[in-house]
Amino acid sequence: MDLNNIPIRELLDYCLQTNDSAGWTAFVGRVQRTITGVVADNLRRWTRPSPELVEDRVQETYTKLFAKDAAALRRFEWPDEQAIFRYLKVVSRRVVEDYRRSSLGQISIREDVLQDGVGYDIAGAENPDAAIEKQQKWQQIEACLQAALSSEPDFARNRQIFLLFYRFSCSARMIAELPLINLEVKTVENILLRMVRMLKSQLARGVTRGNRDSK
Repeated sequence: MDLNNIPIRELLDYCLQTNDSAGWTAFVGRVQRTITGVVADNLRRWTRPSPELVEDRVQETYTKLFAKDAAALRRFEWPDEQAIFRYLKVVSRRVVEDYRRSSLGQISIREDVLQDGVGYDIAGAENPDAAIEKQQKWQQIEACLQAALSSEPDFARNRQIFLLFYRFSCSARMIAELPLINLEVKTVENILLRMVRMLKSQLARGVTRGNRDSK
């Protein structure tokens, strides 16, 4: 099953039925831009959000969605294929609104934000050349991960953790609370640290070999 190309409704049904980490990774990858964009846009209406502030509110949105065995997603009804994105926008806006109410008296509306529209650019638009270069780097990273860790019993899970953190910008806490991951936040952080150290070592050896071969 090609999880990255099946309809979003089929993908969510698959995730809810199987709790497959690869499925949840694909689902987060599909909805991440929508949730993050709505959170950032709504924060900009009254403050100038830092990347950390945006990330925290995105994490709260996922926490609501995945709480109690993803009860909110299990209750969701599908009038049409795009309804899930409208629903996610509503949930994201409510998270920001709850945060705004709890922050009254601590954070005031920034008129300059409303006037000039400057804020945290979460989309990170790329030109075609940059996109190709980024894809090539990810292919190199994937090859290193496979070469060094594919024989380990938890490789599939740890690979999903790595991708969710570095490619989809999910926080360690949000990843830890995902169905099937279900780890302590510190465990997720330790897994990421170990994989980064291994990756740096693999890439360094590859560069060294490449330099020797070119002489």
